[in-house]
Amino acid sequence: MFRDLGAAVIGCSLFLFVPLATLGIGLAILRRHPIRKRGLAMIAYAALIGLLFFEASSIGMALDPKARSLGVARVLLYSGLIGVATTLAVLLFSPLYSFVATAVARAFRKL
Repeated sequence: MFRDLGAAVIGCSLFLFVPLATLGIGLAILRRHPIRKRGLAMIAYAALIGLLFFEASSIGMALDPKARSLGVARVLLYSGLIGVATTLAVLLFSPLYSFVATAVARAFRKL
C-alpha cells in the first residue's frame, strides 16, 4: 500500500509547485515587461495560462498509469493541444468577460 508513497508525494508536489512557480515567475516578468504599454498584455496573459495548462496536463499525464502507456510523444502532443485550446479559449472569451463585467458594474452604479 505504501510502496509508491514517495513517488506519489513527489509527483503531486511537482503537479502543484511547477505550475505555481511558472505562474509567479510569469506574472513577475509580465508586470515588469513593456508589453503592457503596447496593448498586447491579454495575449501574453493568455499564453501564460496556456503554458500553465500545458505543464499541469503533462505532469498529470506522466503521473497517470494509463497515460504512461501512450509514450512521451503522445503525452506532449495531447498536453500541447490542451495548452493551445486553453490559450485560444482565453483569447476568445476575454472580450465577452470584459463586456459582461462592465455591464454589471454600470448596473450596480445606477443602484
